[in-house]
Amino acid sequence: MLPYINPAATDARAFPDTKVAGYFPSASDADVMRLIHAIDEHTRITDLMFGGKCLLDAVLRLST
Repeated sequence: MLPYINPAATDARAFPDTKVAGYFPSASDADVMRLIHAIDEHTRITDLMFGGKCLLDAVLRLST
């Protein structure tokens, strides 16, 4: 697994005093990740499921 930084915008700019970090794990490579914010914006269902499971696992581990 390799880290990938997505240069996307966020609604957090409306809250200038709040620190926001974006993180969404993906099982795909960087070429597929570039499609997320392309003109025909899309992603794979399997990537959404993988990322959701990783984030849920992180929340559950940190909350116990």
